[in-house]
Amino acid sequence: MTQADRVLSTPPTNTPVDTTRRRFLAVATVGSIVGAGSLAFAAAAPNHVPQAVTVPNGSGLQADPIYDVIERHRDLAKICEAAWNVRGKCRDFGTLTEAEQAHVLKLNDAVDEAHLPLAVC
Repeated sequence: MTQADRVLSTPPTNTPVDTTRRRFLAVATVGSIVGAGSLAFAAAAPNHVPQAVTVPNGSGLQADPIYDVIERHRDLAKICEAAWNVRGKCRDFGTLTEAEQAHVLKLNDAVDEAHLPLAVC
């Protein structure tokens, strides 16, 4: 029987010790400490996100028009979602009669009609 002159299944013995789990844990620990510090800074930093402001009439101040756009988009999204829910309950597979096919087409048109204002908004 022949003798093997090298073993290919074991790693080389001259690799540095840092490639073990110890290095991974050290890097993860440093990363978590840095991350915790940045989270603490973010929590302590002032919040500059504007909130919705109610402006009394006659005060001379104007409300930001983007809030009106957001409300309009929410209302249109509710209408679109309702159309999708109705369309989703419709059976549109298998053999359909002509009346069922016409109903599916009407529901598809209703979904398209409800979605169009969202695309423009």
